[in-house]
Amino acid sequence: MLRRVSELCRSVVHGVDGDVGRLEDIYFDDRRWMVRHLVVDARHWLTGRRVLIPPAAVLRVDVERHRVEVGLTRSKVEQSPRIDTARPVSRQHHVTLYDYYGFPYVWSGPSLPGDRLAGFGGGDHHLRSVLAVTGYRVRALGGEIGWAEDFVLDDETWVLRHMVVSPSPRSREGVLVSLERVTRVSWAGKMVYVDQSIDRVRSR
Repeated sequence: MLRRVSELCRSVVHGVDGDVGRLEDIYFDDRRWMVRHLVVDARHWLTGRRVLIPPAAVLRVDVERHRVEVGLTRSKVEQSPRIDTARPVSRQHHVTLYDYYGFPYVWSGPSLPGDRLAGFGGGDHHLRSVLAVTGYRVRALGGEIGWAEDFVLDDETWVLRHMVVSPSPRSREGVLVSLERVTRVSWAGKMVYVDQSIDRVRSR
């Protein structure tokens, strides 16, 4: 089902034997818009810790109850590899986490040749935080059209499908832009580039 990411953030993440924490952020690959990790704030019982959980561990998303159910025990989460979520997540960290939880590195399709998580500083320059990208300016063919207000997620495939673009950061009159139309994301420039005309985007 398609859901706004903003509806999921702050949801309780519930394991098989109790609450794990709250969903704080989502890390995705901006080449295929596939969600790689859920960032969960577990500081209420794991002092000072945020943990990364593969979306393949999610059993059910209950938006009405603000709850994400995962097939993991609290002990499994507690013993997961420690990752500094304030720093880039490297390919090594990615593989270590997926090995630990017992999920394949790419669960929704075959691995692609050369599909490595590698980038500056040992991290992956294609791995993005939804919270960080929210608020980026959006540029279509012919000029800027607004800001990335939100993203729309398919919680069955864990792929981001649309970006909600608003004419201003505080506007609620956003339009949906398919992420298939995004040509690139500039981290340094805080800009998302779309290969559609301004009129085409605004006519949706």
